[in-house]
Amino acid sequence: MTTPEVAETIGVTTQTIRNYCRRGLFPGARKPLAGSPWLIPTEAVDEFVSPPEEPLVRSSRSRGRGRAA
Repeated sequence: MTTPEVAETIGVTTQTIRNYCRRGLFPGARKPLAGSPWLIPTEAVDEFVSPPEEPLVRSSRSRGRGRAA
């Protein structure tokens, strides 16, 4: 997918997508040549927009709160 396609899909600007690519948020995203646009695998976009299968839940113990034992 191209940068504008991903930006429209996710609902952000093309600059945001370029920043995400530079930060490595889309696995497999690449620029074939210097100065060329980013090419982003559809699978990476799908994974980015889909919610995680299991929510990350922290117990109150892991935060260091609560009564001392």
